[in-house]
Amino acid sequence: MFRRAEFRLASFLLAVAAAAGLVHAPAQAQYRGGYAFLQAVESRDGTKATDALKDDPSFINTRNPDTGETALAIVAKRRDITWLRFLLGKDADPSIGDRQGVTPLMHAALLNFTDGAQELIDRKAPVDQANRRGETALILAVQSKNVAMVRLLMRNRANPDKADHAAGMSARDYAKRDDRTGQIIAVLDAKPDGPIRDLGPKIGPN
Repeated sequence: MFRRAEFRLASFLLAVAAAAGLVHAPAQAQYRGGYAFLQAVESRDGTKATDALKDDPSFINTRNPDTGETALAIVAKRRDITWLRFLLGKDADPSIGDRQGVTPLMHAALLNFTDGAQELIDRKAPVDQANRRGETALILAVQSKNVAMVRLLMRNRANPDKADHAAGMSARDYAKRDDRTGQIIAVLDAKPDGPIRDLGPKIGPN
């Protein structure tokens, strides 16, 4: 839960700054509105969350001032597919990471939340985006031995050879080091099936 005492202090400081002309009143309202939206998402209050977005659609990507987490990260961490779809339907950005660079897709990878991961990928979540340690969703899925997630990410063209910053190791390296059954290695080595996913705009002539 958010630290209410810290929020009250921050609100007080903003009020003082606004009174001194250092912060405009709209900025203070934006802060309060964004906090109220995140609080509504955390408490699963759909009415309050919807009303907040009607007031200002930009609240959808509000970040927790302590952790940097967005509403999308909050619901991914609790494996809440209903709220995940709701937020994505309101144009929540799945590429926004927290202060450690951890994205909603990475949370889904850690939890083996495959339904949520597929929803995020369908909404253009960057599959090979890395956190501050250089870890991708695939690396985290391999480290967590989440075979179903590894399979889903590979099907969506995740790069098994992209190395992290922490150890200079890739998803394939981690699998070779700690995959006693060989199951994950087999998934990493398999050719992905299905059509190639559109990874974004092309650069240069067609």
